[in-house]
Amino acid sequence: GVGDGPRSGFLFVGRLSQEKGLPTLVGAAALLPGTVRVAGDGPLAAIVQAAGQKGDVEVLGHLDKAAVFDQLRGATAMVLPSVWFEGLPVSVLEAYATGTPVIASRIGSLAEVVMDGFTGLLATPGDDGDLAARLRWASEHPAEMREMGSNARREYETSYRGGVHLNALLDTYQRLIGASRRST
Repeated sequence: GVGDGPRSGFLFVGRLSQEKGLPTLVGAAALLPGTVRVAGDGPLAAIVQAAGQKGDVEVLGHLDKAAVFDQLRGATAMVLPSVWFEGLPVSVLEAYATGTPVIASRIGSLAEVVMDGFTGLLATPGDDGDLAARLRWASEHPAEMREMGSNARREYETSYRGGVHLNALLDTYQRLIGASRRST
């Protein structure tokens, strides 16, 4: 369900890769040591491990779904600093389902799904300092973040649950398929 208990820190869940913005995440985390938890595996695991040894991030490794939901329920926000256009990441829906706002890059569909100041915050892709500024603001404004989490949960209930979600997803896929056909 929704996380109504105390929340702190930020959670990244996903593939530890360039396109997911891991270098940006690690750079931002160095400016706010100890506030970012990183779950997942991938080609950039070594830079995450190194950041973990410095105490910049907490390395969680690969988590199963139940553990991911537990982590989400205790996080101020989920952070998605992608630098590559993505479709609708399932992780955003998982965050919204647990009433967790999302701090994401202003890029592709992320900029449509994450409503800046309403269900989360948007940061400039690839800009460590801008991401750190958003994380810092979120840390200093727990009440506003909680409100955004409630909005995110409502958004999940009204837009993404059940049939509505399936239709929204299919529409998104159709749009993306059309866009990729046009650009090739």
